[in-house]
Amino acid sequence: MGTGIGLIPQNPQGSFNPLRTFAKQMKETMQSHGLTFDREEMIRLMDSMGLPEGGKLIESRPFELSGGMNQRVAIVFSLLLKPKVLLCDEITSALDVTSGKMVIHEIEGYAARSDVAIVMVTHHLGIADRIADHVAVMNHGEVVEYGPVGKVLYAPEDSYTRMLLSKIPKIRREAAL
Repeated sequence: MGTGIGLIPQNPQGSFNPLRTFAKQMKETMQSHGLTFDREEMIRLMDSMGLPEGGKLIESRPFELSGGMNQRVAIVFSLLLKPKVLLCDEITSALDVTSGKMVIHEIEGYAARSDVAIVMVTHHLGIADRIADHVAVMNHGEVVEYGPVGKVLYAPEDSYTRMLLSKIPKIRREAAL
């Protein structure tokens, strides 16, 4: 059992009550969805997201953590709800490269272990290439190209998509894709 849609927002600090502990907020969230709060599972997920001392951190409040740490806690919240669809809005934008890779790795693992559809909003083409089966490229809010990741990123038909890909420096293109 899980929820319908889980959201990992780009800026999670607006989603958390700054005065309540993460444990209290997660317990209430789980109960509101008819789920049981599992403190140990939350700590395990926090550890997998590179959040040290999860047992101590779940008793913290959002204002006590950095933006990047709050982002990873928001991801833990969403994964604990076991959604059928996981909407990820620029989930690595507040993270350093190492933390971002760890988060992407955990999302990939979660997708492999569960029956979840992931909708990833990102400007990072490397993330799209690594995670996506299909990619939609948007220009001014309109989809200009959609298809399998290999086709869109490696043999694009749309001129805007080709222009975006041409802006990736050649020396770093393989690392970015």
